[in-house]
Amino acid sequence: MTLNKKIRSIALGAALLGATCFSSSAHAAVTTSQSGTSNVSVITPAFVVLSYYDTINLTLSAPSSGDGKVSAAQAVSVSWNGGQDTQSVDAGIAATGGTGVTAVTLQNAWSVRGLSSDGNVTVAIASASGDTLTNGTSTIGMSGYTVSSGAIAAAASISAPLKGLSAVNSTKGNVNLNLNFSGTTKSGAHTGGKFQITATTI
Repeated sequence: MTLNKKIRSIALGAALLGATCFSSSAHAAVTTSQSGTSNVSVITPAFVVLSYYDTINLTLSAPSSGDGKVSAAQAVSVSWNGGQDTQSVDAGIAATGGTGVTAVTLQNAWSVRGLSSDGNVTVAIASASGDTLTNGTSTIGMSGYTVSSGAIAAAASISAPLKGLSAVNSTKGNVNLNLNFSGTTKSGAHTGGKFQITATTI
């Protein structure tokens, strides 16, 4: 190789090396401001909180006269998860005639809140092996269990809206049942009645 060719080769190599170093230095340059965007997603669990009365002491007034159906707004003393509360009940005892069966509505007897995939919850009611209340030989039968909420018609199982996590926005509902007094011969407390409410996310 002649001297001129060697000089040209060295010059070309130096030029390539300089270009490479410059390019690397440009990528590592520190800027005065940078920004980036993070995409965030939150996966919420499906769950339901059911509030209910664990004890219901229903006190009915005696009929006054005639067929004697008592006022619909009777007091019912209840225990709401350990705290005391007072609600009302639609009930009455007919003094004469009829079959001895009285329809009872326990207003605001349960409430639900939580989250589900479609924003609804199934609320169902059933006997809990306590269809007969007794006071010695005197009995009161309990049957025809349904639940209802607002404009949602009474049924053994209903679909109700969940309104989120706040107890303030919870969906409240009623318990409807029949009391049969045909075997009732004594006044006083008749005990042993039970029903079960179940709330299930859809």
